[in-house]
Amino acid sequence: MAIIILEGIDGIGKSTIAQRLVELDGGRSLHFPHIAKNRLFEWLSQMQQALVDFPDMNVVVDRLHLSELAYGPLVRGEEGLTQFEIWVLEGWLRAHDAYLFLLDGHNQHTLDRFQERYRGVVDWRGVSQFLRYGFEFSHLTKTLVRSADLNVMVDRIRNFITYEPVTITDDGMGTVMPEVWFVGEQHNLKDKNFLPNTTLSGGCGKHLFKAFKVAGFNWDRVHVSNAYDDDGVPYPLYDKWAALGYPKVVALGGKAMAALAAYDVRSAGVWHPQYMRRFHANDVLGYAENLRKAVEICG
Repeated sequence: MAIIILEGIDGIGKSTIAQRLVELDGGRSLHFPHIAKNRLFEWLSQMQQALVDFPDMNVVVDRLHLSELAYGPLVRGEEGLTQFEIWVLEGWLRAHDAYLFLLDGHNQHTLDRFQERYRGVVDWRGVSQFLRYGFEFSHLTKTLVRSADLNVMVDRIRNFITYEPVTITDDGMGTVMPEVWFVGEQHNLKDKNFLPNTTLSGGCGKHLFKAFKVAGFNWDRVHVSNAYDDDGVPYPLYDKWAALGYPKVVALGGKAMAALAAYDVRSAGVWHPQYMRRFHANDVLGYAENLRKAVEICG
């Protein structure tokens, strides 16, 4: 099973390639819609459920966050996703080892189609900006597919596809070989932004996002998940720790620390983000420092 994301400027052939991948895979691939504006967490919940329901199928998405980040400012004058949403999405993609293909035809026909579609809105300078943005975004790109031939692109992408069933056991985000594993408690079911399978939704997630940014904890260094599922049942935390390669562990709150101790997982602890928001006036700098110190204590 693989999550395959196709990105590139309009006219490059993303939808055509997605449809062809589904056809060639004989029913083993599912074409999944891109994210609608302000619907990220709903999209993540639906995607997570699709992975549970169809563990032996590939999921193909044509257009995701790169398009929203690039087209938004160029066409609408604003980004389609907030910085917090981008952070959550990238963490989710890393945890699920998604393949992000940046399609680059580099031919005049493609550029002409792009300019025709956005005539009067995006000039040649805008096209160049999008292409440049794509290359700057390469830190998340698995591979660059460059060809003027769609058939060649399809063949190259299919070389990356696997059909190994994947079992989704929790709602983790970030690299699967982290330096530090941050363990939260449980979803707040009263949160108006709550949706299943989204660890970092709501105000606590935003507070953690800001603190991580200050502390320098990027997704290539950390993994974040909850100790309990939505029904209050603890995940098999020792197995998770082993699967992550026995990284340093920091519990976000007393309930998480107790769950880890019950599984004999050594951890340092900090206050839950909710505590900092309520009783420390959203002190992001202070929380970032607490997180850094906790990691140091882990040794």
